[in-house]
Amino acid sequence: MTLTDISGRRRAFGERLATLRRSRGFSQERLALASDMDRSYVGRIERGEQSVSLDKIFALSDALGIDPVELFSSVIHTRLMSPDVAFDCGHDKHR
Repeated sequence: MTLTDISGRRRAFGERLATLRRSRGFSQERLALASDMDRSYVGRIERGEQSVSLDKIFALSDALGIDPVELFSSVIHTRLMSPDVAFDCGHDKHR
């Protein structure tokens, strides 16, 4: 995995968070307060500049009233659309 892959995933996660936040009418400040974080930290997450711990993911999803997996839909889609992703469909070429 390259640094570009990692930053692309962080960016996709942040964009998804921002989309979900706005769709619920939350400002960054409101989301930060509801999830016990600083507004600038939420902004860094949304810009893909900040990695997020599992605890923070749960805090954000709880504040938004969503299942944590909803935060990853664009990250998974970004990964699946990558030309470098090889899929193992269970076929063993050595048989």
